[in-house]
Amino acid sequence: MKRTNRQKGFILLLVIALIPLLGMASVVLTSNSRQILTNTRRAALKTHARFACESGITWLEKNPKATISSDQPRLLEINQENKTITCTIELISQAGDRSTFTVTGHAEDRRFSYRHPQKFVLKH
Repeated sequence: MKRTNRQKGFILLLVIALIPLLGMASVVLTSNSRQILTNTRRAALKTHARFACESGITWLEKNPKATISSDQPRLLEINQENKTITCTIELISQAGDRSTFTVTGHAEDRRFSYRHPQKFVLKH
């Protein structure tokens, strides 16, 4: 009588051993992708806040005769889905033909927030 070796049990053990390894690999890839997504969202908000600040400076250059008082800052809003982007323009001082402003860009979503303040001197 001839004996034949069956290898079906070996393959089954190999498959059972590979399932936890695939699970661990998916957990590692998921955590890495979540970290990359978080860093991307933060970088995007920093960029939006910086661009909002630059938009406020451009608005000041285009509208030099706009009345902005020190007690009433000007607020510019940019509508974007799932984000709130604003630019606040405040008059700090006025001396002769120069006005000094603080332009602050602010961007936030449901988890993160970022501000980008900048001083700007406008010559009349």
